Amino acid sequence: MQRLIDVSADPAMKGYGHIGLAKIYNDSTDGVDNPGLTDECAAIIDEVRIAAGLGVEAMGPYLWKGECLRDQGRESDAFDAFASALRVGDVATETLDNIRLAAHGAGTTLVARAARAPDAQLGVDEVSDVFNALSPIKEKVPGLIGAAETEDPLAAAYALLEYAANLRVQRGEGEVGKVYTAENIGFVFVLSERWAEGLAHAQAIDQVLPLAWNLTVLHICAIEMAAADGVSNVDRQYFLSEAERARRTLALMDHRRFGEQELKKLLPVRYDDTVDELVRPARERMENAENMAISYTGDAE
Repeated sequence: MQRLIDVSADPAMKGYGHIGLAKIYNDSTDGVDNPGLTDECAAIIDEVRIAAGLGVEAMGPYLWKGECLRDQGRESDAFDAFASALRVGDVATETLDNIRLAAHGAGTTLVARAARAPDAQLGVDEVSDVFNALSPIKEKVPGLIGAAETEDPLAAAYALLEYAANLRVQRGEGEVGKVYTAENIGFVFVLSERWAEGLAHAQAIDQVLPLAWNLTVLHICAIEMAAADGVSNVDRQYFLSEAERARRTLALMDHRRFGEQELKKLLPVRYDDTVDELVRPARERMENAENMAISYTGDAE
């Protein structure tokens, strides 16, 4: 690939060489913990950028770049990469999985951008940047035209995630596959403080599969509804019981599968302590079990 880059007079051929290098680097990150911290991820970002400058773009390379940028915590740049993947991807020729990954990545990084912005709201310039990036694909994704007309980035995130979730069904993954993406829509409801819709959405997903992130959203929405002015005692008790049910279920899960740092990125800062409190029982339960196993082994010896 380096030889191709060195000897080619055609800029496009050089671009294909840089894409080839990016593919090699991407393959080398398979199975690596925290790939965003590796030299290979930094190289992927550079190679894909250089190739684009030479006029060579493709969905796959933008997906590799987006994943690296997201792993590095660069949510804004990752969003642009995933949006670019959707822009250059031809629905007639790309795999449904690639399109789904791009839409899921764009929707999730857009949620993360909003969640960690001051007061969990993007500034005017950022909103403009978001819709400039989405403009080339607004005809491809149902709901993006309306989101652009209202300049509502959370509506855009909802549209992208719903599109990705429906693509899972088209791929034959059924309702179980769908909820793995649809659960992220719950963060849109939290950010927009649409507690009733968020609770109903989370409860529907929980009927299909208990997922840690979804149960966190369920807990938050139920607690917020219980604290609302004018709620009846009967309703308050129901909301609190749903919040407690979510907390108890989370306590029985493997805390290592929570992805709590990634989870926090999708929620406003004020919920950081809530996430810690929800994860703590599961962590303590597993640590106690491990200590008992060590103690038992020691006694046996």
